[in-house]
Amino acid sequence: MTPQSILSVCLLSLIAVQPAAAQTNGGPLRERLQDRVQSEIDRKAAQTRTQIEQQLAARPSPAEFAQVRQVQTALTFFTFDAGPIDGILGQQTRTAIEEYQAYLDYPVTGQLTESEAQFLLVAYQQAQANSAEAQQVADAHPDGIKGFLLVLRDGAPQRPAGVIPSFNTAGDPQDAAALCAEPAASSAAEPSTEQTVRTLFCSAREAAITQSDLLVANAAGFTQTQIEEQCVAFEPALASIVASVSDGSVTDAVQGAAEFVQRTGQDPVQMSGIARVCLGVGYRRDQQDLAIGSAVLLTALEEVTYAEYAGYHVALGLGAAQNNVRARSWFELAMQSEPNTLTEFEARATDRRNTLQSAVTHGGSKGSASAAPIPSFSVSE
Repeated sequence: MTPQSILSVCLLSLIAVQPAAAQTNGGPLRERLQDRVQSEIDRKAAQTRTQIEQQLAARPSPAEFAQVRQVQTALTFFTFDAGPIDGILGQQTRTAIEEYQAYLDYPVTGQLTESEAQFLLVAYQQAQANSAEAQQVADAHPDGIKGFLLVLRDGAPQRPAGVIPSFNTAGDPQDAAALCAEPAASSAAEPSTEQTVRTLFCSAREAAITQSDLLVANAAGFTQTQIEEQCVAFEPALASIVASVSDGSVTDAVQGAAEFVQRTGQDPVQMSGIARVCLGVGYRRDQQDLAIGSAVLLTALEEVTYAEYAGYHVALGLGAAQNNVRARSWFELAMQSEPNTLTEFEARATDRRNTLQSAVTHGGSKGSASAAPIPSFSVSE
């Protein structure tokens, strides 16, 4: 065979082998490409899942959502444009916070500290509760309603005449601690109606302080001193509610308290916790306005057994004008609470409602003709 023939046979053999080799190597190549594509898909999917999880983790809790709404409401009221009241701490809200901080000479960070947020919310609550006074400040101050913040910071304004509660300074002491420290009636003599009311009030007062201490112990992020200071700062906002206990009907007082809660924008559950704590703080510090206002707030929040506290103050003339008829109305309202919804704090003895009903209907044990009807309020510590 000639060299040319041998070369031709080799070329033909090579051409015949190439398609088979291509087919043999094509399968693994496709598999490698498919593996690479699937790996990229898996990586993208994992990245998307991580982003979704991060977004979900960054979403505020219901409590944080409600707090941001309250801050936005207060900022907007004082003309710091926080944008939509949507509970989302967006750029417009942060800009409004910066403007608020700059106005009050706080460090401008766009993030409210606890004290900065508390001052803002208390100022808003006071402006809502004392709208006439706030409007007077807005009319007189060059900065308008913003000036209310400066007035409050630099010195609390005087309460307007229409919301000062009426106190009965004659007779019983206005200091609840002193009243409860008086010697108990002799066991040999049957206590008068007035003595019984005092005894029951002092028992309820101690129960409120105990309940407040338990709630404070479970409050995260604040010391007891800080919480008490917040309650004290909250007291002026309750002035109109306290005044209505002396000057208006029970229905008007409760309705006014309900409208106050709506104006604050507070969640009812949150407001209930605040009122329970501040009720005890009011009694501990002998600030009767704080105690009365907190009790009426709780009543307006459909915890009507707390109406009994207002009844004690009116019956004894303690921080409110003494009025036996009005005291009876508060006690009757307290009896409207359903037995199966009473907490251990609200009722200890099983015959409490029967005893209170009998006292309101029939008067009570012997005493002066002007004595208040006898309520019965026992609590379990």
